[in-house]
Amino acid sequence: MRSSNHLTPDAQLIALLDALHVQTIELARIIDQPDKELRHDLPILYAQIGAQGTFLQTLSSYTIKLFAKTSDDHRAQLSKLLIQILVIALLLAVSFISVVVLLYRSAREERATQISLANVTARLQSTIGASLDAVIVSDQNGVLLDYNGAAEHVFGYSRDEVLGKQALHYLIPESNRSIMRSEIRQHLETGESPLVGKGLLQLNGLKKGGEVIPIEVSIAPAVDGDQTIFISFVRDISEREAIKENILRSRDEALKMAKAKSDFITIMSHEMRTPLNGVISAHEVLSSTTLTPYQSKFFSIARSSAAHLLSHVNDVLDIASLDASETAPRKDRFSPLEAIEEIMENAQSLARARGNSLGADFTGADAGFYIGDKRRFRSILINLLGNAIKFTQNGHIQIDFGTFSQGDGTVCFEVHVTDNGLGIPNDKLEVIFNDFVRLNTGYDRDADGTGLGLSITRRMVQTMSGEMGVESEVGVGSTFWVKLPFVNCPPPETNKDEPSFNAASSVGNRTQGIRALLVEDNAINRTLMLEFLEDVGLEVRTAENGQTGVEAANATKFDYIFMDISMPVLDGIAATKKLRANGMGASAGAKIIGFTAHSSQESRDDCLAAGMYDVLVKPVGRADILAVLGFKPVAKTEAPILAGELLDIQQIESIRDVLGPERFAKTCARFRSEMKKGFQYLIEDLSNQPPVSQPKDLVIQIHKLAGLSASMGASALHAKLAAAQSIAETDNFDALREELNEAAICLERTLGAEVYDEAVTVNADPRERPR
Repeated sequence: MRSSNHLTPDAQLIALLDALHVQTIELARIIDQPDKELRHDLPILYAQIGAQGTFLQTLSSYTIKLFAKTSDDHRAQLSKLLIQILVIALLLAVSFISVVVLLYRSAREERATQISLANVTARLQSTIGASLDAVIVSDQNGVLLDYNGAAEHVFGYSRDEVLGKQALHYLIPESNRSIMRSEIRQHLETGESPLVGKGLLQLNGLKKGGEVIPIEVSIAPAVDGDQTIFISFVRDISEREAIKENILRSRDEALKMAKAKSDFITIMSHEMRTPLNGVISAHEVLSSTTLTPYQSKFFSIARSSAAHLLSHVNDVLDIASLDASETAPRKDRFSPLEAIEEIMENAQSLARARGNSLGADFTGADAGFYIGDKRRFRSILINLLGNAIKFTQNGHIQIDFGTFSQGDGTVCFEVHVTDNGLGIPNDKLEVIFNDFVRLNTGYDRDADGTGLGLSITRRMVQTMSGEMGVESEVGVGSTFWVKLPFVNCPPPETNKDEPSFNAASSVGNRTQGIRALLVEDNAINRTLMLEFLEDVGLEVRTAENGQTGVEAANATKFDYIFMDISMPVLDGIAATKKLRANGMGASAGAKIIGFTAHSSQESRDDCLAAGMYDVLVKPVGRADILAVLGFKPVAKTEAPILAGELLDIQQIESIRDVLGPERFAKTCARFRSEMKKGFQYLIEDLSNQPPVSQPKDLVIQIHKLAGLSASMGASALHAKLAAAQSIAETDNFDALREELNEAAICLERTLGAEVYDEAVTVNADPRERPR
């Protein structure tokens, strides 16, 4: 029956088994009867056993068939199962092989990656090691993780000395450590800080041994796992800072030299223009007096010489102003053609004196009015024409003048000045435009001048946005040309009723009742300015310095205040500011007119910014004063002055003629007294080691004596004192004593001159001196 458990249940088998069960129960009942009944039922028993045998045969046969079928089914299922197992095994084998292949490839790639990473790491380490900049890596706690060779060179610590140590303690000065910690903490908390990730920063580093050095640092953050590391690129900029410091020092020295040059020009401007102011002003006073023929002859020489000297002074000062770009082009309305005609007319006599003739071609020239810098235009043409005349003898000078439109609203004026003189060698054509260049060939050896004319002319042309050039051939002649742009404009309206300087009676009537305050510390200049102001009809009161001038202006009503700029106690600019600050008291409506020897635009701007109405540059003449008062100016001629070896006799004679014999004698006495007293004070003070006075006080005292000597025509003494003043500004007392000793000898010679004799006859009339 156990085998039947492996058979699949079947309806027929179940019916057969049920029938067998019924038959078995019936046989058991018959067998279990008593023997009597058993014997009775034996035939039945035999019949049922026989029937049961047949039945069992049928059951067995069916069971065998069923078992065979079940076995076949089991075998089929087993075969199927084995096939499935085989497929699965194959799939597992393939998967295993695939995994092995993948693992192999992964291992190979990982190995290649490791090799590549090792190579990159090696290259990176080599790069960092060879870097000129120090590379420092630290963690977020400031512990050094890496440190290259350049860092060893910069900071002086070896790699082994600092790795694993706190970077701040070794590489940053103590004064900066707390700031660095705060910046790093801020970055870790907020992701932002002024120090990390902000490009190059300049800090201080600490070398081994305690030396603090300037460094340039760039700090970049990086994430390493769950921590932040900081990579710092550091450069030692000690050498660069030293070079920078040298450059700055050189720049400062250059600026100091430039300032010294400017100061020198300012001083020379004051020192030279101040006495020239006296000379030229005296000439103007004399021009309105009656002179004998003898006096007129020397008066003309003196006036011409004074203007010539002034032109040389102006050359040097103009070139400084042009180099400093202190003077912007003016915007005058004028006729260039009229200016050229006037210049040619004035040059005729000078040309004839050298045997030259002048010619002109104005074909195509425009006689209209234009906007431009008239003064510079005239100066340019005067310089070019004057050069042509000076370097041409018994020849011809031609001026060609034309205009052409530039199409942008401007008209270009082109002027050619041609002479048939000796000409200029090709290698000198550019050199002649340099400062202080004088060609030493031919007859130009006898031509005077500073060698600045052409250099100034070119600067003026460039300032006016023009062009200038020269063409020349030795033995044939030279042509200088300029091209200057001007803007067209209508002609100016004229006022026929406007008085000129020559209308003396009209000027006197119009200035009557005008009150003026003259503030000037120099007695000579004060006297001459007083003459001019009273000559044009003003009521004048004087003050000797800015402080007394302020007091006078506050107490009395003045219409004009003429204020010198350089004065003791309170200078002109400070006095003007003080007057403007308190409303000027009684003179609240006065116009303050400054006058100075400083011709720079900066000096003028300072005066105007202080509250001045206008500024006049020394020498100040009658024409300048009347122009300020609103009268029409007329052209005035300028000519040079000559000076002797010790004294400027012409200047002294001019002062004598202006002041008159009696006032001149008193002025000479005062001059002698002040010079002796001033020298005595300086020599006694310098005998101390060191001097009692401050260096700036010595400079002021020497400057005062130098100005006084220049005003009185003591040219050699003035030169000595000017040199002493320059030395005094350097605090070199030994050199100053030596220079003042030489100046003292010069003072004795100067005061011993007969021209300064106090006992001069006061009733003598210089106009009646014998020829």
